[in-house]
Amino acid sequence: MKSSQGKSASEMQSELEREKKQGLHDFTGILSRVEASRALSLVVPLQSETDFNLHDYDRAEPLMLEHLGESARLVRSLQDSSRCQRSAEFLATVAELMDDAVEGRPAPLSRCYVYDAQENTLVLEKVAPLESLAVRLHGPNNVVLLDATHKNLLQLDFVSTHKLTGKKVYFTIYAGTQGALRGVPVQICYQPNWWFQVVLNLRPEKVVAPDSAVAARQN
Repeated sequence: MKSSQGKSASEMQSELEREKKQGLHDFTGILSRVEASRALSLVVPLQSETDFNLHDYDRAEPLMLEHLGESARLVRSLQDSSRCQRSAEFLATVAELMDDAVEGRPAPLSRCYVYDAQENTLVLEKVAPLESLAVRLHGPNNVVLLDATHKNLLQLDFVSTHKLTGKKVYFTIYAGTQGALRGVPVQICYQPNWWFQVVLNLRPEKVVAPDSAVAARQN
């Protein structure tokens, strides 16, 4: 993941400009192992000449693994017998709750999970049917990147709570309920603070233009 100390949009932009000028980009890697009796996580900083994005995982992974034995690292350990006994981490827990909702189980639904050797609770607070969702994205020069309408969805409102700090993280998933899109997220919305919002949309099979994928990530 990208590593940043910025607390505002301007600070984040300054960091990105500085990295670009220096030709080195800051990342953090987390390698975790969850067992019945303990959970361990290694947190490793990495500077790279390549500004990796989410599509470059296969290129970044061997570099990070090689870096594990060369860098100072923070090791977190959790060996509390009363902790969450599930081995599933965040994404698998989201998938479980989403499947439960599609199968018709009523909210609220809750699961504990361990991430970075720290316990959290994920709650699906609300499930609401949505007849249709129109998605329209434009790139540079007003090129249409995505123009789609999804039918018969569920709006799933989640909150994840850190056990020790009580910090809450909210996000919403719009999931299909029929055909090939049953149980598939077509849109994910996450806003960690007032100045930054992420909206992820299901990528169509055909790309309109060669630069569409890049433009979609930038938007």
